[in-house]
Amino acid sequence: MRARKLISTLSVTGLAMLGGVAAAPAAHAGSYGCAGNLVWSGMVTDVNGGTAGWDYGYWDGTTNCAVFVKSEYAGTRTLTEISITTSAGVHGGYDGQPYTTYAGPVTVNGVGVCVREQVTEFDPNNHQIVNWNSGLHSGPGC
Repeated sequence: MRARKLISTLSVTGLAMLGGVAAAPAAHAGSYGCAGNLVWSGMVTDVNGGTAGWDYGYWDGTTNCAVFVKSEYAGTRTLTEISITTSAGVHGGYDGQPYTTYAGPVTVNGVGVCVREQVTEFDPNNHQIVNWNSGLHSGPGC
């Protein structure tokens, strides 16, 4: 997983050097280790209402997968966490470590249910700056 994050970081760095920086990193099918198609994205806000990053959700027909891509403190190693849960209360994956670029992927079986992600992020002084919940999405009746 670390090799993929390094490649992703190097790709973003290369784009920045070419002047191809966008407001949010591009996400596409299979991005950041998730299988399937991008079916949901949400701007993750920090405690002051600023943009901390983006939550991307993917679906492959049976599994929901999510990643949180940092924009606040991107490039700086800070504790960054993401977890995914279904509307039926099933807790899926959790990923949390001091990351520079993104946390995840995390997965859960999502057939017939909605899912939500919980994202937390801390600044370099270990103060929590993000405590964000996506709300239910990507399922029947969400």
